[in-house]
Amino acid sequence: MTNWDDCNPKRILGASSWVGQRVEIISQKNRGQVGIISRSGHGFYAVELENGQGVLMKRAGELELCGGGRDEDAKLWKAATILLCIAETNKQRRQKAAKKREMMMMAAQQQANVSAMAAFASACTSS
Repeated sequence: MTNWDDCNPKRILGASSWVGQRVEIISQKNRGQVGIISRSGHGFYAVELENGQGVLMKRAGELELCGGGRDEDAKLWKAATILLCIAETNKQRRQKAAKKREMMMMAAQQQANVSAMAAFASACTSS
């Protein structure tokens, strides 16, 4: 079981951070059994086996996190962050395009006003 924080790999997590995590035993004896870490102390983790056979004390190197652990949470968090960034970027693009359309409409309206005034002025001077 790795004790590295996904967000900051230079910082090692404390042993109590793994309490409540679902793990699989990867050591020779009891290989493949799954349980939940109930407590930790003196370099060992107490793994309550899901099959009801009791509690085993194992070292971190003999355990591996099962799905739904910190790695999966970090991946979900990263995906959510990417989606939010994309949504924000799209929103900014839509706002920029709407502002550009508005400016073009105003410019066209001003051009129409200038043309109308020029036509009116030429009509007044020709009479």
